[in-house]
Amino acid sequence: MATGDLVVHELEDGGGFMEKTVPSHGSILLGSTVTDTPYEIQPEDIGTLVICDNPADISIVIPEAILKAGKVVGFLPIGDGKATLEVSNTNTQVINNACNSAGTDCILALLCLDDTPNAEVYKAIGGIA
Repeated sequence: MATGDLVVHELEDGGGFMEKTVPSHGSILLGSTVTDTPYEIQPEDIGTLVICDNPADISIVIPEAILKAGKVVGFLPIGDGKATLEVSNTNTQVINNACNSAGTDCILALLCLDDTPNAEVYKAIGGIA
């Protein structure tokens, strides 16, 4: 593990912890600015911080097979609305749904833990309801 890497611990069913390390890229790459809702995550958003500038809430749709394991995309609402994650496939799971939305000036990140087709698992990090 290098300095600045992100380490994520997940509680497993048996009571142990699974550890995933996400390499740091050393800086934040600003992505597109989103104003429309719903917004579907695009391939060019991967590894960036997407700015959500809307006076109302923005639904962020996670399309099937958009992220590979260990990849992340972040969202920063700067308007009055919140950013909320939604899945496009009933087989897609988002862990930690309690923090799947972010208020103004609060970063919400989506990390892919498992990219198995038709059974993707993502972790919502940060954000406040």
